Amino acid sequence: MRLHYFLVAAAMQPFMLSAAYAQHPHGYITGNELMRRCAASAPKDDQVFCVGYVAGVADYLETLRSFMGVHPCLPPTAELGQAKDVLMAYIDKHPETRDQSGATLAVSAFPQAWKCDKP
Repeated sequence: MRLHYFLVAAAMQPFMLSAAYAQHPHGYITGNELMRRCAASAPKDDQVFCVGYVAGVADYLETLRSFMGVHPCLPPTAELGQAKDVLMAYIDKHPETRDQSGATLAVSAFPQAWKCDKP
């Protein structure tokens, strides 16, 4: 019986993903939302979310680079707060891109700051 539920869920996944993409074509978390949640004046839980989001995106991008055989972008001495500052400075400097996903913006921000190739 569990296998039946698994197969039904697996078959439904493409439809669920396309519906989610239709609602959020630029990703779930945009630069606009990061600007609100990462602001120094934002509530503490938003600031915690912000740091967690940046950590997840940075880890994912570095893992992707590793799988692609590309050298890491973030220097080993870079701290999480520094990655957050780099991403937020990029978003602040490029307001025309704030409707894009935070992850997409990080793909541009990190290589620009640390002079590495985009993945």
